[in-house]
Amino acid sequence: MLLHLSFIKLLSEADTFTDKRLREIADNFLYACEEKSVFPWEYYYIKYSSFRPGSYGKFCNDKMAEEPYLSVVMQTRSQLSQNAYIPYLKEADDKHLSRDSLGQRLVYGDSYIICRNDCFLVIDNATEEEIETIAFRQNEQGIDTEDRIEVLKKYIDRINDKDMTNDV
Repeated sequence: MLLHLSFIKLLSEADTFTDKRLREIADNFLYACEEKSVFPWEYYYIKYSSFRPGSYGKFCNDKMAEEPYLSVVMQTRSQLSQNAYIPYLKEADDKHLSRDSLGQRLVYGDSYIICRNDCFLVIDNATEEEIETIAFRQNEQGIDTEDRIEVLKKYIDRINDKDMTNDV
């Protein structure tokens, strides 16, 4: 919402925009978010390319007002396919993104990770029970106060390091 209002204001104040000016606006927005440690979903949209797919790319989220962080990126005209994905998961670890689950989980051996509006969950493949919650901070309005993708990447690095230690 913050980004949307900012662009409406900017568009109403100028006749034309150059790519350079738009990049400057985006960079300033990212900088302000990082300085304040406030990461609305628009922050991720601007910062990470997985949120901006090419042809036919569009966001799908029937509950945007209640769960703004749960958009699915579709790369087809009208329906989910094996090319769809949760952009936070894809950005964190594309090579473990499950195409069989329509890009809605990262699969690691006996478990998988899914995205929730306020956390990531690690689920046991066999029992479908929650093994662990990967938490990140949010403020009272439900807006991230730390970059959830960075939190997930650090978690994945830790489990990969742990697996490599166990293999020795």
